[in-house]
Amino acid sequence: MIQTTLRRRLLWLLLQSLVLSLAVVVILAVIANSALHRETERQRIDTARIMALAIDREFSDAAQGLARLADEIGEPGRSSSGRLRQYRFHSPFRAAVSLLDSAGGVLVSDPPDYPPPPAELISAAGGVTGLYGAGDSRRPISIALVHPIRKGSDVRYLIAEMAVRDSVFSERMREMSGGEERHVALVDRTARILAVSHDAYLLQQLSHDDDIARALDGQRPTVWNAVRSPMCPDEPRPVLTALVPLEGPPWGLVLQEHRVTAYAATDWLQRGVLATGLALVLGGLLLAITLSRSIISPLNKLSAHASRMRDQDLSIPVPISGDHEIRLLGETLEAMRKRLRNSLERLSAFNESLEAEVKSRTRRLAERDAERRVLVRRLLSAGEDERCRIARELHDETAQMLTAVQLTLDEEPAPNLDKARNMLVETQREIHRVIHDLRPSLLDDLGLRAAIRSHTETYLKPGGMEVSLEIEDLPSLDPAIEISIFRVYQELATNILRHAGAEHVSIELFTRAESLVLAVEDDGVGFNAKERRAGAGITGMRERVGLVGGTMVIDSEVGMGTHVVVEVPLQT
Repeated sequence: MIQTTLRRRLLWLLLQSLVLSLAVVVILAVIANSALHRETERQRIDTARIMALAIDREFSDAAQGLARLADEIGEPGRSSSGRLRQYRFHSPFRAAVSLLDSAGGVLVSDPPDYPPPPAELISAAGGVTGLYGAGDSRRPISIALVHPIRKGSDVRYLIAEMAVRDSVFSERMREMSGGEERHVALVDRTARILAVSHDAYLLQQLSHDDDIARALDGQRPTVWNAVRSPMCPDEPRPVLTALVPLEGPPWGLVLQEHRVTAYAATDWLQRGVLATGLALVLGGLLLAITLSRSIISPLNKLSAHASRMRDQDLSIPVPISGDHEIRLLGETLEAMRKRLRNSLERLSAFNESLEAEVKSRTRRLAERDAERRVLVRRLLSAGEDERCRIARELHDETAQMLTAVQLTLDEEPAPNLDKARNMLVETQREIHRVIHDLRPSLLDDLGLRAAIRSHTETYLKPGGMEVSLEIEDLPSLDPAIEISIFRVYQELATNILRHAGAEHVSIELFTRAESLVLAVEDDGVGFNAKERRAGAGITGMRERVGLVGGTMVIDSEVGMGTHVVVEVPLQT
């Protein structure tokens, strides 16, 4: 019964404080937000109306000045041109002032070389025109003020033109904007921007063009929120727009600000209301926490023990105290702690046994690897010893016997013995070559570099091929590596001589990243390395390279030559 009462009381207090606080916050925020929004919009319309009155006054002065000029001007002449110039310098319509006859011909103009106004500007009613012009340097996009002059049946037209770019009205817009956050513009009935505080947005079209047209037709100020505006292209934030129609021309003055700036006061009040509501919520939570301390404190203690268990600290028993639920939770954690401790002890013992087994097997692998290295050296040494023995026997016995036979044949010359004598000489030469190949003396005396260079000079170059031989200065090499690389090179050179039919051969021997690399390339007939089965020569080369821990890669295509790369670690 007590346990149920505590839980209900905690939940009830939390619910009451949150509902009350949220209700107060919502009511205050709705009331304040609505009132401040209306006040902000009214202020923006009043500000736009004041700006519109200033533009109206300047436009009215320009229209009245043009009417006075029409009354004063007589026949075209010097005095007429001077009056036109004087009006142009004191009017927003300062691009050009022209006097036209009824057919649209220019009677007088200032400046004299300015292009004549388009014929469609002639209007019996007069007034301000819409946009016209091609927008080039000769005829910029402009607006004109037309005043008809009637003298009997004769009608003339006094036309004052204003280029919309860098106009006086744009300068007024910049003066009224007062900074980067506010944009002021003049728009026509189609929502086209005629003058603006930032020239980059000139002649662009605002959204809500239908609303703008209705507001101008009805001479009704209006305000709306737009998702974005062409006057704020780099900041896609909502903007507050106020529009006030002008009394003179069929234009409207538009005042635009980002909503964040326009409603700054509203946002400040909202933050204050939210802060108050948050304080109320925190107060309710504090009250509920104070009343539930008897439950939270034991839970915190159990949480601390659970954290130690998570960090594998299982040495401290979990205390069991408090209400029934807390005691039940403590007993469960204590049982879990004991089971985890037993499991960790068994796992630790297993890990120690596993580590010992890994160390033992690693040691045995190292011993076997050392034995393998010794066997490789012995195998290579035995092979070379056998080659030396065969070479020695060929030299000491077979070669000597052949020499004795030759001497015997020389003592009894006869025509039918010439062929036998020639064959014997060729056999002696071949035996000496075999003796040299079995164990070249240069490999023992001067090392791998000299042996490869000598073999190339002796066998490959006399074969009519152009040979490129590049051998770096090599470090001191293991005899097993020298023997293996040289034997592989001998086999490659033999294959080139017998099968490749090459004209150019490239041989490179160098070290790279703790490895010795032999690269041999020819431009011979090549072969399909994927389809052709490896012969005894290739298999023997791979086995010999593998004995010293190296690799051999063969890249060949029919008609494209062959490229072989042998790479052997310097430490076998």
